[in-house]
Amino acid sequence: MKPAKSRGFFRSSEDSHGGGESPLPFFEVKGALSVQPAVFEYEEVDSTNARARVLLTQGCIPYRGLIRAKKQYQGRGRKGRRWCSPVGGLWMTYVLRPSVSHSRWGLYPLLAGVAVHQAICETCQIQIDLKWPNDLLWRRRKLGGILCEGVYPHVLIGIGINGRIHWASEEHEQMRQEPIDLYTATDGAFDASDSRLGGLALAIGKAIEEWDEMLTHSAAAVRKTWSRLSSTLGQTVIIQQGRAQWEGVARALDDEGALLVEKSDGAMTPVRAGDVSLRLTEREI
Repeated sequence: MKPAKSRGFFRSSEDSHGGGESPLPFFEVKGALSVQPAVFEYEEVDSTNARARVLLTQGCIPYRGLIRAKKQYQGRGRKGRRWCSPVGGLWMTYVLRPSVSHSRWGLYPLLAGVAVHQAICETCQIQIDLKWPNDLLWRRRKLGGILCEGVYPHVLIGIGINGRIHWASEEHEQMRQEPIDLYTATDGAFDASDSRLGGLALAIGKAIEEWDEMLTHSAAAVRKTWSRLSSTLGQTVIIQQGRAQWEGVARALDDEGALLVEKSDGAMTPVRAGDVSLRLTEREI
């Protein structure tokens, strides 16, 4: 499993399966990000978050890192769910070493959502919605998702975005939500070529850096921006936590990024884990 390309200040001498790295051009990051990340690109990996963990263990990413693969064969969503990741999508992990306290790490899924929203608006000229805690939607269809994991002292921000996907029929049937890709959402303007996906990855990395800097000064600004872009707040939601299920109205976020849900008796309950289904007039998303 050889990396197709790798470029950055830091490079691992050998891939964990014995393949050497090829110093082919990925995309320029020098000067574009506040701290240039170590950049690694692979033809195929189990998942970019898993690959990031290996690279951290090898000491290849002391501060910042960007891992991107053309395909994942064990892509994961929340709760270990399989994430379909064929060729034609943007499958990446951005590695940060946060300067904020550990108590604020719960804000990184929201921060990442805001950053991805900004990058897609800039590069694709479309507006997307953010569903708590980690879904990227376009007109109620799933465009992508975010999976943040802590590997102290780093945070791994895993991002999957459908670029131009030809789903196998069995994969489509197994999906919990109707998918959409950028090619369709932009009427073909985003062709999901390798260069376009690489440019989007760079734009996302830059936006993450900008919002990470904002988080050090104002966590409220991150929450406020996410709330403005969200399709969750104000909606009736179904909360699934283990075998327990209840519903209420999503009202706001608390200081740590938990969803505040108002029950029928008026009690405001913070939700920090579990599945959230949005109950809409026509369908759930």
